[in-house]
Amino acid sequence: MTITLKNVPKPLHQKLKKRASLHKRSLNQEAIACLEETVGATRPVTVDELLGRFEKLRSRIKGPLLTEDFLEKAVNKGRA
Repeated sequence: MTITLKNVPKPLHQKLKKRASLHKRSLNQEAIACLEETVGATRPVTVDELLGRFEKLRSRIKGPLLTEDFLEKAVNKGRA
């Protein structure tokens, strides 16, 4: 099935292109993913799915994780 979107505001088009690039998808694939996220959800997300998404995002973090120990050391270093 084909859908044609007309008169898409330029800022929205740019945001969609940026998301597509970040997710390494085509503009069409990204538009479908966005639609599925908003109107295509037919079941609740499970805890395991949420944890999987969290781990995927967390793996993209560069540098030290913000652990309680790391934050405490940073605060103490700032006070010294």
